[in-house]
Amino acid sequence: MKVLVDQMYDGLEVNLKDMGHDAYSVRKLSGNEPKMGSDYYAVHYAKEKGMVVVTADAGMGKDCAAAGVRCILIDKEKLLPVIKRELDAYGSSRQD
Repeated sequence: MKVLVDQMYDGLEVNLKDMGHDAYSVRKLSGNEPKMGSDYYAVHYAKEKGMVVVTADAGMGKDCAAAGVRCILIDKEKLLPVIKRELDAYGSSRQD
């Protein structure tokens, strides 16, 4: 799968490549594509290349939806179960 990782997750593309995906980072591509720093340009780049975007930016998620680009939006609802599981591993959830 072709994946475009937004700037806040720069470096994640390395892990995705190790998993067999064709992954790229907005930050690293911006060296070759100066306009890549713009969400608008990044979303349209992803559309042109048939990529899935990974981001935590709700605005970019909306841009993806408007452009018909597949997007994995890492938001609070997705993070909270992970955080809860990790906190539960430490023990009691309340300090008395």
